[in-house]
Amino acid sequence: MKTKPQSFLVKALALGAALTLLSHTSPAAVVVTIDDFKTAQAVTNTTSGGPTASTSNITPLPFSQRVLSLSNSEGAGSANSVFQVLTNASSGGPRLALSVDSEATAIMSSTWGTNGLNYSLAGGRTGASLTSWLTGNALYYDLRSARPPALPTKWTFTDSSGNTAFYNKDLTPTISINVPALTYAMRLVDFTTAGGFDWNSINFLALTATSAPDAGPGFTMVNSIRVAEVPEPGTWAAAALLLGVMALVRYRRVRSEQAVPDAIS
Repeated sequence: MKTKPQSFLVKALALGAALTLLSHTSPAAVVVTIDDFKTAQAVTNTTSGGPTASTSNITPLPFSQRVLSLSNSEGAGSANSVFQVLTNASSGGPRLALSVDSEATAIMSSTWGTNGLNYSLAGGRTGASLTSWLTGNALYYDLRSARPPALPTKWTFTDSSGNTAFYNKDLTPTISINVPALTYAMRLVDFTTAGGFDWNSINFLALTATSAPDAGPGFTMVNSIRVAEVPEPGTWAAAALLLGVMALVRYRRVRSEQAVPDAIS
């Protein structure tokens, strides 16, 4: 029984499309996990002022320590803000969450690391090798929800000499928490560096943000904050293209073979 060429073509192209999709969804190889949200912690601020701060040990993760800080600027009503790491899987799983009263403006920060950490994020790379590595790796987070308006955030690495590398990123509003978390990647090469920043001797990573007043903003990050490789779709795309070409060649060959008897008769 001969295979219908149209069927073969459709299946081949479908497989090629699946490979292309896989190139965009395959997990990135993790270089280091900054925080896996497995150690609970919370800071609450119910009055104007602050900051209220809390320190937690998150070893054995390399950055070993997390400091949460929260300040409030009270509006017309009572200000009540909570910045916390929750670990209970029954109500959303491990996550970093900020909740801000609609009458308050909150200033929050989460800092990972310690003085003297001197963590070699780039694995000792220098020169062209370092540039290539910075291009191929990114700081990732998974955003499950963010109430509007967009919350401007700043991510800052600080090296052992006090030099910084920072990236400004808005947390895009996402109304529903019933959708899969959206993964965001900030390529390390796109961080703005000040001074002779040393990617091989890092002490801290900090996330800072100031909420907009009278908006009741908040956000939830899940899974982890991590540095990981940026998946390169080139190999998968090339494979998908090759498969498509093979399918087309096969399709034309089968059509040619079927056309010969008709010409003779």
